[in-house]
Amino acid sequence: DFFITDCFIIALIFLAGVYIFSVDNGLNRLIKTTLRGRKTTALSKLTAYGILTFAISIVFVLLNIFVSSAVYGVDDFGAKVQSIPQFRNCTLGLNIGEYYAVFMLSKAVAYLSFTFLFTLVFACFTSPIFRYSLCVGITATEYLLYSIIPNNSVINHIKYINIFSFTDTQSLLSQY
Repeated sequence: DFFITDCFIIALIFLAGVYIFSVDNGLNRLIKTTLRGRKTTALSKLTAYGILTFAISIVFVLLNIFVSSAVYGVDDFGAKVQSIPQFRNCTLGLNIGEYYAVFMLSKAVAYLSFTFLFTLVFACFTSPIFRYSLCVGITATEYLLYSIIPNNSVINHIKYINIFSFTDTQSLLSQY
């Protein structure tokens, strides 16, 4: 279970966004007046934020994979993923190494969705306290909707079209 790592990565992504979008050393007003200054600066910040998110997610997911492989004794990465009891119902024809690659990329894409959500909030609102509280509120609401709504509910589409359901890549990839 990667829940603690997921929460830690989301917190790091949020703090990176706070740093990237809140640093103002007095040059922002000058940059905004130049030709392409505002667009280029926004694109640079978004690119840096995306690359940082991708790097953070890959490092922490790789760390989890190495620890779980050492603890559970996965040494044959060429074996089919269905050889692991938790994945016997997996319909993907992947070996364990390929599954780890798909798992890492799926996690990175899920965390990039948090990055884009936080970027949207940081770009639309100017008050720092409102930005931070809105990001925390949206994240908490998403998690509550994901954890409270039962699987067989009438509104289960809210549970599965949710950022936290995308971070749960094991159930996304291992269940039919």
